[in-house]
Amino acid sequence: MRWLGGLRFSGWTAAGEDTMTAKVLVDGMLVTQVRGSTWSHVGTAEDARAVRAIDLHLPKRFADGGVHLLAVLTERGEHLAGSPLPFLAFADGLRDMAAGRGDLVQECLRAELFDRLLPMSIPFSHYPAWRERFPVAPMPSGALRAAVVMVGRGAIDDTLESLQEQTHADWVAASIPDTPEPTGFRVELARAFLEGDAAQSDFVVFGLAGTLLAPDALARIASAFATFERAAAVYGDVDLQSADGSTWPLALPAFDYERMLEQGYCAHLFALRRAAAERSLAAGAANLYRLFNAVLDDGTASALDIVHCPERSGPCPTSI
Repeated sequence: MRWLGGLRFSGWTAAGEDTMTAKVLVDGMLVTQVRGSTWSHVGTAEDARAVRAIDLHLPKRFADGGVHLLAVLTERGEHLAGSPLPFLAFADGLRDMAAGRGDLVQECLRAELFDRLLPMSIPFSHYPAWRERFPVAPMPSGALRAAVVMVGRGAIDDTLESLQEQTHADWVAASIPDTPEPTGFRVELARAFLEGDAAQSDFVVFGLAGTLLAPDALARIASAFATFERAAAVYGDVDLQSADGSTWPLALPAFDYERMLEQGYCAHLFALRRAAAERSLAAGAANLYRLFNAVLDDGTASALDIVHCPERSGPCPTSI
């Protein structure tokens, strides 16, 4: 076990111990039980071995500014390596607590450094409250014109409703009939749209029908293309919406070509500069994965020309 800062801990158990349940105690009192529910690995590249990973987040009541002792015990009463672990956490960060007490500026700076080194964390189940607490700053609308192409069998009316609420008003949209492939589309229809209704567009947003765009999603994409003049493609973070309406964040990393090939992590909602979109479609790209990847095929653009726009662009109720 190891402390990640705040109320979060990670650890692992042997891969063969699939059914092992470990007890979690704080200051000698049982708090919860955990199991290794995901896969990870330990060791170097030469001798790495698979293990069951543990991800633990303690209740917020332990973020009281006091020192506590975490113990993680196996069913045989044995400590996992690294246990017991002393830790301390502050509900709203040490800096806020120091500022609230009127401490000196120097003390607040030290507290801010502490918060950076040992950050407070929250479980994903608290994400909606965190999202409300830290809203995304509004983005002014730019002069670039947007085209939006949605594919698949999702609720296109929901997407259109979110488009009507965009702060970037200069857009035109089309829904392309679905194909047997979940992310597939008919290339000739996409090209006809670009040559017709979207003939004056500067960039094209591609995504799954049913995607709900945040009100300033198009404004942020337009701003990214305006800021990075060489950018051929832009993608952003998204929220996933579950069947019960709750949202879960999917914060994507900066572009990684190997990860794109392995996971296709950018390909469910992205934007291409018009010239890049035309080249990819002309090359016959007939699904979202191939369309995104085709930007790099002919050497016109490189991985450095693909921009990650941080902060969510919108929730996507479809499975991605």
